Amino acid sequence: MSVGAVLGRTESAVLYGIAAALLLSAAAAAKPLPTQLRFGLGATGALALLLCCFSGATESLVVPLILTVGLSTREIDAAWLRQTGILGLVVALLVAGVVILKRRLGRELARRLAAEEALSVQARTDSLTGLPNRRHFDEVLEREWRRALRAGSWLGLLMIDVDHFKSYNDQFGHHVGDQTLAAIAGCIANTAQRATDFAARYGGEEFAVLLSGKEAQDAIRLAERICAAVAAMERSPGVPSGLTVSVGVACLMPDAHAIQQDLVGTADRALFEAKQSGRNRVVSAEPPADSAQPRLVA
Repeated sequence: MSVGAVLGRTESAVLYGIAAALLLSAAAAAKPLPTQLRFGLGATGALALLLCCFSGATESLVVPLILTVGLSTREIDAAWLRQTGILGLVVALLVAGVVILKRRLGRELARRLAAEEALSVQARTDSLTGLPNRRHFDEVLEREWRRALRAGSWLGLLMIDVDHFKSYNDQFGHHVGDQTLAAIAGCIANTAQRATDFAARYGGEEFAVLLSGKEAQDAIRLAERICAAVAAMERSPGVPSGLTVSVGVACLMPDAHAIQQDLVGTADRALFEAKQSGRNRVVSAEPPADSAQPRLVA
């Protein structure tokens, strides 16, 4: 084959390739597709085209068409963003629900604690006088007894009883009697103002003041001030003055052989002596001698 023939066939192959590329470009421009399409002859098609051109079989030339189809980045990102948005919304709703439930639970817990504290205070407070009741007194006595036992300090007790209160209550009525008890309770609380002084309503017209760290003389002086304050207390209109109290005083230093009932019993015995000796007075008593002896406590 001559050089001119080879060059002619090469030119023909190039022309066929250019024509095929123009046709494919025109087809793609005439009918654009929604997705990204790439048309090409590929290595096999280009080789077949060249062979056919060199062999002269251009009349029956069949060119393979290879299509590469794929989604655009915008479509891929749109689907991902949609799924991510839905998932983020669900997570945000869950977090908001948890925060709301936590706040409601915190408020409910605080309300319940406040209600329990109020009930606890109410259960340990005398509703008439506002002083701690007998139950609260017993709790404080036990705690202060143990503290004094550890520290080796004195513990005093005043037992206070309103003189002739039964006849006073019968004469002026229960309403006036209740007002008088409340006034006497306020007078006792205002007189025993130390942080370690604990005043309580022991029962009926009887009150108790627990004194931590006070010896007998200090307790007696406080009892005398209480008697004077009650005697000088202002009365309600129509109610005669002259209402007094009797006070029994007991002081001891807790040890391994003494018990709480020794202190309460001694103060109660001193109160009985004050009543028997004319009322409106302070009487102090010593613990019984057998309180220093070992005993079995149930």
